Amino acid sequence: MWFTVLALISTGLLLGQPNNTAAQQSARREVDWVRPGYYKEITPERWKSRVEQMLRQDAQNPPKKEAVMFVGSATIAGWDIKHYFPEFETINHGIGGSMISEATYYADQLIIPFKPSTIVFYSGDNDTAYGMPTEMISDDFRKFVAKIHAALPDTQVVVLAIRPSIARLAVWDAVHSANEQLRAICAEDSKLQFVDLTPLLLTADGKPRRELLREDLHHLNKDGFDLVSPVVVKAVEAAETRYGRGHGRS
Repeated sequence: MWFTVLALISTGLLLGQPNNTAAQQSARREVDWVRPGYYKEITPERWKSRVEQMLRQDAQNPPKKEAVMFVGSATIAGWDIKHYFPEFETINHGIGGSMISEATYYADQLIIPFKPSTIVFYSGDNDTAYGMPTEMISDDFRKFVAKIHAALPDTQVVVLAIRPSIARLAVWDAVHSANEQLRAICAEDSKLQFVDLTPLLLTADGKPRRELLREDLHHLNKDGFDLVSPVVVKAVEAAETRYGRGHGRS
């Protein structure tokens, strides 16, 4: 079914665009993100320059420790957390295109030194798009959690479900499977809180809501962030309340 949808996108039929328009070309580029097996070519060192840039920015403008830290891929990197979470002291350490294993690999530099009170975690999106087996995704997530728990035993982690999108419909079954595994892991750990934003992002017949996505048919636009942010605010509030003090708030 999804491959039929992708074929329609590539011909411009779903977009209502003639062939060779800028919109159609953009959609085709985003569909190309689905590259089974690509994860085998990826090593964490590929993000070394981005991490170094982030560390330089932190050195120039040091974030406060024990804040609410947002970690993960492009959904995090593109989130205007100062706007949507003004009641909290926040740090955005999202890196576009990253995978769960990279969040773990760079945690010693980008997460642990800042001792965040709560971590908002969104990753796994690229893992599924690159064809990573869901068992490997859940294993990588367990390794991330283990590293955070070992270094930051009091830190709560708000785990956001992997989002649906039009551009990655070809891997929707894998996304659903990965989310169920992440949900199960979180259910076993009182320091983890799984937040499933999927119902907000789907139409009544179970399709991704186009009006919430950018022109690339994948990343959330402002309307998308407007919709999901209040839900995440409540999750962060619940996580912070566990400390019994106004931890992480500005």
